[in-house]
Amino acid sequence: MSSHLDAVRGRVIVGPREALAARRLVLRNVNWLGDLPLEAAGAEGLEIYARVRSTRAPQRAEIRHKDGEIQVSLLDGETGVAPGQACVFYAGEGEGARVLGGGWIARAERNAEAEQALRRLMATETVAAA
Repeated sequence: MSSHLDAVRGRVIVGPREALAARRLVLRNVNWLGDLPLEAAGAEGLEIYARVRSTRAPQRAEIRHKDGEIQVSLLDGETGVAPGQACVFYAGEGEGARVLGGGWIARAERNAEAEQALRRLMATETVAAA
């Protein structure tokens, strides 16, 4: 189980961990150390490995420069992601993989289905009684 804080209404919404997994990150203050400029990846993206949680292994991801933003799509999603956390990019998944750069998370987005479900829950007055 995982939770989402609804600060406006003073509630905690609890649901399956997968429902709250971030799928796309929008980053700020990105430092790119790759061989080609990051803009060269364009909207199509570049395959990388990304680490958001220091205690977890890097996971498959895609980084792209789209609509003036640097976006990272986490192919398997990641829970516990919040603005202000670091996201580090790697060329591979193993120990000793080359670091390609990193940035700070400005915004984390869930998949469209999970976002719609969360919006419906947040629109209700009472989610569940304890």
